[in-house]
Amino acid sequence: RSLEQLAAAGKVQSFGRGRARRWMTPPVPGFPTILLLPGSLSGY
Repeated sequence: RSLEQLAAAGKVQSFGRGRARRWMTPPVPGFPTILLLPGSLSGY
């Protein structure tokens, strides 16, 4: 229930349905997520 309240407030996003549902926070604007990748994967 609390995750559904956070989703209604726009603080989390849900993907999937039922037991397969996953929750994620929305991306932070201006934060380069490419910096989180290891160096060996940055070429892809």
